[in-house]
Amino acid sequence: MLQGERLERVRGQTLRFAIVIQGGTGVGPNTVLLIDDVQVIAADGRTAASPLPPALRGDGSRPLAVIRAEGQNRWLYRMDTDGANTQLIYRGLLDNVRYPAWSPNGQRIAVVDNNTWPWPTPDPDPQNNLSASAITVINADGSSARQVYQTQSRKGSRCPFLPGPGDPTETPSLILRISSVQWLPDNNRIAATQTGFGVFCNGSFAQGGTSDILSVTPPSPVASPLAQYAARPSVNRNGQVLFDGFDLSSPRSNRADGVWERDPGAQPPSETRLIAHSADRSPAWAPDGRRFAVVRQTTSPSADVSERTFAIMLYDRQILNNPRMLLFADHGRSVSSLSWSPDGAYLVYTLERFDGRSDIWWLDVSSGATGPVTTDGQALEAAWRPVSQSRVHLPLVIR
Repeated sequence: MLQGERLERVRGQTLRFAIVIQGGTGVGPNTVLLIDDVQVIAADGRTAASPLPPALRGDGSRPLAVIRAEGQNRWLYRMDTDGANTQLIYRGLLDNVRYPAWSPNGQRIAVVDNNTWPWPTPDPDPQNNLSASAITVINADGSSARQVYQTQSRKGSRCPFLPGPGDPTETPSLILRISSVQWLPDNNRIAATQTGFGVFCNGSFAQGGTSDILSVTPPSPVASPLAQYAARPSVNRNGQVLFDGFDLSSPRSNRADGVWERDPGAQPPSETRLIAHSADRSPAWAPDGRRFAVVRQTTSPSADVSERTFAIMLYDRQILNNPRMLLFADHGRSVSSLSWSPDGAYLVYTLERFDGRSDIWWLDVSSGATGPVTTDGQALEAAWRPVSQSRVHLPLVIR
């Protein structure tokens, strides 16, 4: 940082920057140095909130599906793009709803219901009531909720665990959860990330884990594999799937870290690694089916993970080597949950504030201007309705 006399000494001159990568933890043969833009300003620049653009003034035609925290509850709301006309439409099975996704025709919403398994009837033995997830599909007005898929967590050793002659080693319970959902363009199938991890009786976690993308076709309760060692799918109008790949150090894994693309139209279906590093995550296709945005974890202002600033990057599928930084999110702790406007002109994202709460913000893709949709710190994630439809009457009775 240049201040005072130091700034005056270099004003009007050409500055050269030297970047040194030192050996040590976290620096290996696959280290990637990403430099997108360098600016020198005579001030401590911060991202400032801009006024809401006229195009985002709410009229009910392009609503957001938003998960909000109400105390310990996580409920699904519907609101306009300016944060107005907020209405509760779904409370969930056990008041813990996450990850909304609109169907391509804008008529239904898929959400993840985090609950206990087996559901709806608990097991008489409380040790068998494991944490699990259901995928629930509802109409755009919150009506006709139906569960279309349920993860099958498995109970391990009985708790408290007492080693015996026939059971000397504790077997951890396998917890299977859904951590994201995304509709496929046929308006019927759903791509979902299913994660698995082991938990011992004392609450500690077993080593290893799984993360796979499944395809669910309601009303069938059976899911089929779409991509292994993968998470957070995004599907464009041509059916191409972008997702995060993970090298889980498993003998069965042939997946490397980065952003991958799966083309189910190829015979056989093909997978291509588009971004060969782990700094960019959570890809989101634009409505044009060519551009996509990702969340980037930078190393600014330091290498300390807790201090890193997040950014939003824009890629062109046909020119991958020249991404553009849309936002350097120094106005919050982190960003996540990208969702495009139907016309591809804006994004909404979740901004985690420095106090640990979070809000939904809008982002102008062309100018980089950004501002809040919500300001009370209770919004967890949002999804933009993909197509403009006529207004839907909202019932007075909340389900």
